[in-house]
Amino acid sequence: MAITEETRHHLFKRLEEVLGPEEAATMMEHLPPVGWADVATKRDLDHIAERFELRLTVELATVRSELRGEFTAGMTGLRGEMVQLRDDLRSEVKSDMNAMETRLTAQFEALRTEQRQFALVLVAGMVSTLGAVIGLG
Repeated sequence: MAITEETRHHLFKRLEEVLGPEEAATMMEHLPPVGWADVATKRDLDHIAERFELRLTVELATVRSELRGEFTAGMTGLRGEMVQLRDDLRSEVKSDMNAMETRLTAQFEALRTEQRQFALVLVAGMVSTLGAVIGLG
C-alpha cells in the first residue's frame, strides 16, 4: 500500500481521537515523511559508500595515469630540448675554436715570417761583421 498525504492525514486524525492532539503530533513527527520503502538503511548507505569508493579509486587511477603520461611526455620533450641545446653548444664551441685556430695560425705564420726576416738581417750583419774582422770587406 502506497502512503499518500491523504492516508497520513487520516492516520493523524485517528491518532488525535485516540491519543490526543499533542501525542498524535509527536507520533507523526517520528514517522518518515514518505513510505518506509523510501528510507535508506545502513546497508543502502554502505552500498553507496562502496560504489563511491570504487568510483573514486577508478577516477584517481585515471588521473594518476594521465599525470604519468603528461610527465613522461614532458620529460621526453625536455630531453629533446637538452639534446638540441647540447648539439647547439657543441657546434658553437667548435665554430669558435675553428675561428681561434685560424687566427692563431695566421699570427704564428706572421711571427715565423718576422723571425725569418730577423734571422736574415742577423746573418747578413754577422757576415758583414765577420768579413770586416777578417779583412774581406
